[in-house]
Amino acid sequence: MEFINRHKRLFLILGVIICMAGIVASVTDFVPRHALGRVLSPVIVPMQRATSSAVDWVGGRFTVLTQSEELLAENRALREENIILVAENQRIPLLEYELANFEAMLDTFQRYPQLPMKGARIIGQNPNQWQERFYIDRGENSGIFPHMIVLGDGGVLGKVLQTSRNYALVATIMDSSFSAAVRNVRTEDLGVVSGNIDLRYDGLMRMEFMEAGASFMPGDEIITSSHGAFFPPGVLVGTVIEVRPRQDAAGLMQYAIIEPAVCLDRIDVVLVVNRIFSNERDIDETTDIDEEVDEDDESGANDED
Repeated sequence: MEFINRHKRLFLILGVIICMAGIVASVTDFVPRHALGRVLSPVIVPMQRATSSAVDWVGGRFTVLTQSEELLAENRALREENIILVAENQRIPLLEYELANFEAMLDTFQRYPQLPMKGARIIGQNPNQWQERFYIDRGENSGIFPHMIVLGDGGVLGKVLQTSRNYALVATIMDSSFSAAVRNVRTEDLGVVSGNIDLRYDGLMRMEFMEAGASFMPGDEIITSSHGAFFPPGVLVGTVIEVRPRQDAAGLMQYAIIEPAVCLDRIDVVLVVNRIFSNERDIDETTDIDEEVDEDDESGANDED
């Protein structure tokens, strides 16, 4: 072994010479093939096998690398397609929700065809007053002014409180400043419904100032009355869910708890009745968004045809 290690270079050269001789002999008739074959076969055959194995291994690795590149490209394409599908799947519920809102607004529009209306989107809410006040994307440039009624899904949602050129502040029926003259559809009894601090977190309102002996019972529908200012008559406000007695200086009275017709939890689109009603006359009154609306001045608004 030590002799081979010392002369390995010589053995390598000798091996190359033998291989070259074998190659030359395989393509020429210089040496009888059967004789050369017997002499060189112990060397050539193992080398051929080793060479063939090496070629097969390299070819296999090349095939694997080629397939890996194809698989990586296919994987990238599938990932991109998956991202698109996930985004579309996330949009579907939003589109369905928006479609439901527009269908509800269309139903409201068809329910009150006698009222001129304009659609508007909610663009801002105060986190501490999200059930009481919000902003819409229409204002004076769209013909929207204070005291105009705002409708939601099937009924009264609130009224325009303040306006600017391109947006307006709306006070909902839960706001303590909201009040409207109403009547009972079943009995024609009158009253006033208003926002109540104690009931607003339960999503309820209070109806008071009913006449003595007025008949109210759970399930009665309450609509706006022509006796009040600014609100058109006949628009649904809510439903009586409870009647409670109340003792005051004038004697035993009663008041009703009203569940609003419009759910305030999820609202994106509203309808504004762009006409102000005061009994049988229209009122055109404007104010700036930065000015506080004085509820006591409502009765003193200027009338215009």
